[in-house]
Amino acid sequence: MQRVLRWIGIILLILVTLVLLGVTVVYYIGSSKLDRTYEATGMVEDVPGDSASIAEGSRLADIYGCRSCHGDNLAGTVMIDAPPFFVVAPNLTPGAGGTADYSVIDWDRAIRFGIKRNGRAVLPVMPSKSYHKLTDGQVRDLIAFLKSMAPVDHNLPASELRPLGTVLAGAGAIDIAAAVSALPRGEDAPPVGRTEQYGRYLASITCVVCHGADLRGMEPHGPDEPAGPDLAPAGAWSLEMFVAAMREGVAPGGRKLAEAMPSKYFRHMTDDELVALHIFLKTLAEKSVD
Repeated sequence: MQRVLRWIGIILLILVTLVLLGVTVVYYIGSSKLDRTYEATGMVEDVPGDSASIAEGSRLADIYGCRSCHGDNLAGTVMIDAPPFFVVAPNLTPGAGGTADYSVIDWDRAIRFGIKRNGRAVLPVMPSKSYHKLTDGQVRDLIAFLKSMAPVDHNLPASELRPLGTVLAGAGAIDIAAAVSALPRGEDAPPVGRTEQYGRYLASITCVVCHGADLRGMEPHGPDEPAGPDLAPAGAWSLEMFVAAMREGVAPGGRKLAEAMPSKYFRHMTDDELVALHIFLKTLAEKSVD
């Protein structure tokens, strides 16, 4: 009996050793992914300073979600504090702990390419894959606004992938480079107008972040956030109902949409933008019926 127990103990020890060795190897792989650096090409190098460009940049910061994550004053906030990772939306103002020494290229690398100043990838929560579609003109206006903001002193700790997150990254469960779009910018945006094409373009930058690449729903980003619902039903609403949902956060029947729906920012979308979005979502509704 003692012999049997001894062999069981040896086998368990071997199994535990193998598991620890495997975890160590996967952790090392994850760390290597974290340390990888990236290059980007095709970045803007100058921005306008006129009031019209700054005002448009402020509007873009609203509708493209900058304030949703970084706060109304863009001074940053802790977004997720969970065992795998600690995610901070940093201070975007030129105050202490902010971006006073950011160059135009630094801004563009982070926004459209998902690459930090040290060349490493931003955490996947940053939707640079979507922002990669922003035109040079749009990103110039956005950066002009960000550089013009009044400074707010707000020092925040850096985002980090914790040990569990590093292991998950090594195992492929978390894609460290999910936000990176290091390739040159592709096709320009379609012309502004009340068209399905322009609506599809807008949705590919805004709606996909919470509702998934196909807009048919998405799991929540964090434990305290709701899932992003299927947007196809919204295409069946009347234009008036859709506009009310986007600008006032009220769905048909008077139902209040979840607080995660950034209606207070989407109310800054133009009529043409909202009509284009609705036209595009109508195509999703039609496909869901088929």
